[in-house]
Amino acid sequence: FFEAVLLSLSLDNATRCQMGTNRNFLLLWVPAAVISLWLLFQYPADEDPRLHSSALLHTSESFATKEPMFYFAGRVWRNRSLFSPHRRSQCSPAKPFFPSHPSVRPKPFRFTPARRWTDPADFRGVVVLLLGGQGGARYNAQSQLLIFSDNFLSWHRFLLGPGKLPLIILLDREAAISESYVASKLRLSPDNSLPSGTELSTDIIGNLSGLDEGYRRFTYTDDSSPNISDLLVGPILLDAPLWVHDVGRHKFASRFMRRWRIRTACSPKTAFYSYVQSTRFYTRQLFHLRLLDLFDMWIKADADAHWIATLPFSITDALASRRALTFHSGLVPLDPACTVNVGLMIDTYCAIQSERCGYTLSPAGAGRQWFSNESVGIFSNFFGGWLGFYQSPEFLDLASVFNVFPRGLWAYR
Repeated sequence: FFEAVLLSLSLDNATRCQMGTNRNFLLLWVPAAVISLWLLFQYPADEDPRLHSSALLHTSESFATKEPMFYFAGRVWRNRSLFSPHRRSQCSPAKPFFPSHPSVRPKPFRFTPARRWTDPADFRGVVVLLLGGQGGARYNAQSQLLIFSDNFLSWHRFLLGPGKLPLIILLDREAAISESYVASKLRLSPDNSLPSGTELSTDIIGNLSGLDEGYRRFTYTDDSSPNISDLLVGPILLDAPLWVHDVGRHKFASRFMRRWRIRTACSPKTAFYSYVQSTRFYTRQLFHLRLLDLFDMWIKADADAHWIATLPFSITDALASRRALTFHSGLVPLDPACTVNVGLMIDTYCAIQSERCGYTLSPAGAGRQWFSNESVGIFSNFFGGWLGFYQSPEFLDLASVFNVFPRGLWAYR
């Protein structure tokens, strides 16, 4: 309300109007006051209107409700994301800044959570699997699907069903594999169920076919297990790297680049474009999917992962109860050649963020062994974490820098 008054007074001063005597001033002040009062009653005093569900950045314009909902896996799913046009990173042009004096100690650089921590019983996880690569390449979506089909029953019995974890299968659009083809290979059944109850009318339930590039619902059951696995299957167009754009091959990039190979810094072996492109997806593009807004945790497992027993604990409960940011299946030693430019990339990223803020930033984890020791890496065949971190603006900025950094992920995959 007071911001509206100050705005009107500023406009009044700029036009040299006299309060109470100039009609132009009243035309500006009265509507602003009415709108401000309306906003005052819309949002409680103890709630930040910037975090209201109607202001979510990743919601669709076609949603009829302030809190978009989707129905699958026998339940209603609501948006969990805190992203909004006003919720920006620690270093944001929207925030005023003042250049710091060289003698001032650097400020710790932290991330802006994209989620609120919830009760472990209500903590939602999802497994994501990309089938990427065009036919004709050594690494392609068809071959990955065949590998996954051999292991899918173990996923159903020991991971998805017991953990009540939905599975998102993303199909590289350039591979021309349909959802129906995947369903036939995995023996999935279409899920056409609708919410029951008068309180859930179909006009307030979002359409999954209109989210991202569209998803279809499927279920899987097995006679030897009482569990039901829920799957969402849909296409995705993988972002071509910057250097592919530069040579004008970003359209149908997999077709042009399918025989391209690079000798990686981590081993004498060469990596195919489709393999590195699929690995690259999990570092940035994945976290821009709006479907992930319905979940608190993401999980990635390799298509050739085979499960032999149920986990002795709930992976979602473990992450939520400890408020951990990430998990992995183990640590592996790294050849120094794999990380030769990682430190430079981090320094470049911090310099960019410091310039945006106007003062020097220091990573909050600087000085810790896991931050400075580049001879150890994670084994990422079973990996994931809290989306409050992985969808934070700071992490997404880092992912963007990493994806365009010279050689970057292409040599240091």
